[in-house]
Amino acid sequence: MMRMLEIDQAVFASADRGAIRGYQLVARSAGIDPTCSQTLCRWSPTQLPLGIDQWALSYFRVAEDRVAISRTLWGGPEYSGRGSAEVVTVILLLRDDQFAAYAHDPLAVASTALASGWLRLPLDVSSGSLPRALLPLRPLLTPPLTSDMDVGAVAATADAALELIVQHRRVAVIGAVDPRGVIERLLTKLPQAARRQFSFTTGLAPTISRPFQVHFLRSADPTTLHSLNAQGVVCLTAGGATAPRSVGTSVTMLANRAAPPLLSP
Repeated sequence: MMRMLEIDQAVFASADRGAIRGYQLVARSAGIDPTCSQTLCRWSPTQLPLGIDQWALSYFRVAEDRVAISRTLWGGPEYSGRGSAEVVTVILLLRDDQFAAYAHDPLAVASTALASGWLRLPLDVSSGSLPRALLPLRPLLTPPLTSDMDVGAVAATADAALELIVQHRRVAVIGAVDPRGVIERLLTKLPQAARRQFSFTTGLAPTISRPFQVHFLRSADPTTLHSLNAQGVVCLTAGGATAPRSVGTSVTMLANRAAPPLLSP
């Protein structure tokens, strides 16, 4: 029988739990303590600025020896019955020794988890408890991502972002960019120390409570640009050029081309 890694998981969503109503950690496995739960709540969103059939992948460090890989997507109606859909974030939490089995590659974890049936809905969260997710000891081989984005543009975007990251700057890449290609190139080039602290999201809105090192945004309206500028985030467009900093300007690059999916849904 194949040996498996037992990975803690959690779900952040909207619920009425009596004393607590609204967005909260509605379910978690046994290895997630209250301190870790608070950190996961801080990094999990209550809004998703993407279409109903789209989702965001995020990666961030939770503690010195643990990292989180999360998938945020649309769920069913909110408990309040006001007619809006809830935003659900499904989270996998890996110890560093487990993460090492995947060469510290969050994309390898995410693609293997999705292929194995994890990071998906529906999940039964009624009891508040979840079993640990089971992942193979090695990443599953996944087909290469097909993209119509120029390989040179991916490299230029990643290299421009890398130059800023090693200076401890935060970056937002705006436009129809291939997130997977950029992230893969960053992971191969980042020094090990910087790689441990690396974090990204492929669609969550920028906020002070979630200081991702790299944001991937399909477009940025004046409000989003203002938030990015206020946080000191450097904005790049596809290809690595610096985006306008004026908060009166919307940034929408390559508007007639759809950004490629990060991973298979």
